[in-house]
Amino acid sequence: MKERLRARIEPAEASDGQLKVILDSATALYLKLKYPYTFYPADADGNPFLDFIAQDWILRCAAEMFFKTGADGQTGNAENGISRSWDNGTVSLGLIREIVPVSGVARAASAT
Repeated sequence: MKERLRARIEPAEASDGQLKVILDSATALYLKLKYPYTFYPADADGNPFLDFIAQDWILRCAAEMFFKTGADGQTGNAENGISRSWDNGTVSLGLIREIVPVSGVARAASAT
């Protein structure tokens, strides 16, 4: 997924380490939003199962995080005719609203 992120942020450059940290953060945010009350589906090694739609969301989220690097939570800036301002949070609310949470049903503990 690193190479897909690298292609998305081109012509900007980032090290493999930076891309890994950003992808890990975006993946953690996706899992936290998608599965707030339940365990996420994972393979035998414990890696989360991410379908194409989830991977696309994570890449868009990671790109947004990358371009906000160094200006976390910036709420306004205008310089040489360029203005930037971001809402509260790690990523835009529009991106967050795309995630539909999955919840489980509470189960009573069995007495054994």
